[in-house]
Amino acid sequence: MTTSETSKKINSAERRADVRIRVTAGTKSLLCVNASMHPISNMMKDKIIAVAGVNDNPEKFGHRIFFGLCEAGYNVFPVGVRGGEVKGVKIFKTLAELSQKQKPDLVITVVPPAGTDKIVDDCINLGIKEIWMQPGSQSPEGIKKAEAAGIKVTQRGCFMVFEGVW
Repeated sequence: MTTSETSKKINSAERRADVRIRVTAGTKSLLCVNASMHPISNMMKDKIIAVAGVNDNPEKFGHRIFFGLCEAGYNVFPVGVRGGEVKGVKIFKTLAELSQKQKPDLVITVVPPAGTDKIVDDCINLGIKEIWMQPGSQSPEGIKKAEAAGIKVTQRGCFMVFEGVW
């Protein structure tokens, strides 16, 4: 597996950071360097995280969560149904597309409940074992289905607040 890194500056959510874009097997992820770092919990710092609900609109929570996690040093990948690119990073259209390159340990949902149901199905099919449903994305049916499949579901609170990023 070949890994290469390039550095560039980004400006996200009124904060500047020097970041390194790491490319492993053709998949880009962002690693923050020389930024005011937030503490990363021992539980989540080593996980590969997918944020489902990312697009190029900086006002949307999916975008804000993705870049907040990036700036805090998490290994995070964006997923959004429209795909595209945000600040030089590919937005994967589905978890299946991302999993061909890098299988996430944790998926954070920042989508309406109907979208969360689809993401739960994808997690079951891909063998992803943990989902964090952000406030507003919780789905009672999705929670039941995920738990019945042995997936750990967290759905009472904001990941960013829990992790001390915001």
